[in-house]
Amino acid sequence: MSFQSQNPAKSSKEAQNDAAYLAFLHFTAPPLPDPGSSNAIANFDSNTTNGSLQPERQEACRDSHVSDCASICNNNEKFKDMQHFYKNLLQNYAQKRNVSRPVYSCEVEGPPHASRFRCKVTIDEKTYEGLEFFPTIKEAEHAAARVALSCLAPDAIEEVQEDSSLFKNLLQELMQKEGCPLPVYTTTRSGEAHASMFVSSVEVKGEAFTGQGARTKKQAEFLAAKVAYTKLKECKSNKVSTNITPAYHELEGHVV
Repeated sequence: MSFQSQNPAKSSKEAQNDAAYLAFLHFTAPPLPDPGSSNAIANFDSNTTNGSLQPERQEACRDSHVSDCASICNNNEKFKDMQHFYKNLLQNYAQKRNVSRPVYSCEVEGPPHASRFRCKVTIDEKTYEGLEFFPTIKEAEHAAARVALSCLAPDAIEEVQEDSSLFKNLLQELMQKEGCPLPVYTTTRSGEAHASMFVSSVEVKGEAFTGQGARTKKQAEFLAAKVAYTKLKECKSNKVSTNITPAYHELEGHVV
């Protein structure tokens, strides 16, 4: 089943939002009434007029959809952050088990100026396909690698998500992407020599973030980076979720 936006849009993103809204209304609209039930007809008519949803119903659907989008974005944030490690993990998996290297292939959809990609990866004579399209081949390949890993080595994915050492690299990449100065770490040591405890703080964007105590300076820096990165991504995610609503307010007045 496919859904197509019925009105011209200024951008591909706006058109996609329009189509997504139509699909959402389709699947959340009340079921067709039983022809023999007058109560069902009355209930259905209370929400529709000439086959179109009443404004109250449209607004409720839109608000629910915005909330769902924000929730999905938050739940998937961790996976998006870690996605560029999946190809490396799959490569390591192949080397450890002495099987052929992963081979990727991609399919393309959309016009040349707005192409989207979905990839498959073949490893040990088995093929695994990504579940969605991405704006870059690199993202699509990582998504396919993740699908393969979830079948071949699910524990590896959990280890990546829990490994605090990754957050130091992630934090540095985030600062570089945003054109900000690189993180600066400060570590203090306490306790006896045989039982030293290290606590690190990292300064990014003029703000300091302190991690939990650790047995080594290196681990303390990792923990500080994890706190900073998590907080920054939470702030960014909150801004994204508040910006979702205007995109759907533009659809007010559209007739479905």
